[in-house]
Amino acid sequence: MRKNNSSRQIENLSSYKNYSKQQILKEIYDHTINQKKQDGILSTIQLKQILHVLNRDDILVIDEIDYWKKAINNKEPKEAIIFHHNKNTSIGHWVCAYTDKNNVIHYDNSFGTIPPIDISHRTILYDKSQEQSADSTSCGWYSLLSILNHGKIKSKPF
Repeated sequence: MRKNNSSRQIENLSSYKNYSKQQILKEIYDHTINQKKQDGILSTIQLKQILHVLNRDDILVIDEIDYWKKAINNKEPKEAIIFHHNKNTSIGHWVCAYTDKNNVIHYDNSFGTIPPIDISHRTILYDKSQEQSADSTSCGWYSLLSILNHGKIKSKPF
């Protein structure tokens, strides 16, 4: 889960802009596959820094409402990390999606839940396995793992 932070709190979060690619990949591994680190809230700024270090500025970090509006019109980004808002709270959750060459959307939520929308003219595939515990804050890391390898490498099911 990700909590909306004040600008002062965001300034206190770790900056990943000076990390090497190897350091970033180790962080992703430690938060997901290896499960050494249980907490790891990532802000939008941090996700963008990580993607930049990995030379993956083509992966968009986008709000859920904007993503699904675009997907309805077949104009969604090909790869995206999406911020899902929980109703009436300051808490949210990172998920990801990518569109393959056949225009199929692959949606991944580390809690194993279904996509929040059904688009009648589009195929949306998703994985029902829960990879993240309900009390974990590492959803941004799971989204990074999934979007970077298009679901080919999964962490241990929770």
